[in-house]
Amino acid sequence: MMGLSLSQQEGQTMKTKAVTVGDTTVTIRELLLEDISELFAMDDDTSLIDRLTFMLGRCASIEAAEIKKHAPSDLQPLIDGFSEVNASFLAQADQVGMAPAAKALENIFQSLCMIAFAPSSLTDMAPESGNTPGPSSSQP
Repeated sequence: MMGLSLSQQEGQTMKTKAVTVGDTTVTIRELLLEDISELFAMDDDTSLIDRLTFMLGRCASIEAAEIKKHAPSDLQPLIDGFSEVNASFLAQADQVGMAPAAKALENIFQSLCMIAFAPSSLTDMAPESGNTPGPSSSQP
């Protein structure tokens, strides 16, 4: 894995990091404050998939469809790289009482990596009424 570097995007200087995901080199970019603001300003009815796709498009040079081609263990460098590149925001958020928001951001990114393996509709995973696993609540 390579160290952090600085890059220019739309006149902004930001941290980047190249990581290897399987046999693909992915560049992870530091999120801008406007990216974070847009993410948290999304309507409550914005789907998790839409939020994750937005975030991936802003901070990584890999598409969601490409993530599906990798094993979950291949994605750990992507998750770790995201936390490293965005360490300043995450630390500052903690100092000003925004730790829950910062942790949510990390969780969203981690979810992004794993959601690629989920069914096309997260509701497909919900058990049908009465078909939940585990012991029955009725007594013999």
